[in-house]
Amino acid sequence: MRPCPSSLSLALVLVLVTGCAEVPPLSEELRAERGTIVYPKLIPAGEITGQVPPAATDARSAPDLEERAARLRARAARLSGPAIDAETRARMETGIEQ
Repeated sequence: MRPCPSSLSLALVLVLVTGCAEVPPLSEELRAERGTIVYPKLIPAGEITGQVPPAATDARSAPDLEERAARLRARAARLSGPAIDAETRARMETGIEQ
């Protein structure tokens, strides 16, 4: 459906009229706060990624990581099996009527 030219004109006029409206002045509190705002320093993205510290692993954490990895592998093996066991699948294949 194509918009009517008169509705486009009306929309354009409304946008232009709202652009001519006076903006209300800020309250004194907001004006005072605006002067004390500390903005963060902007730096290039290349410098941000260069400041990431290396992973902190030591001899004590290595066995913990290996144990966790083994648990995750075992869980993945359990989850990779069929979602429906053989007995339930056979019952489903017989249908509702039997």
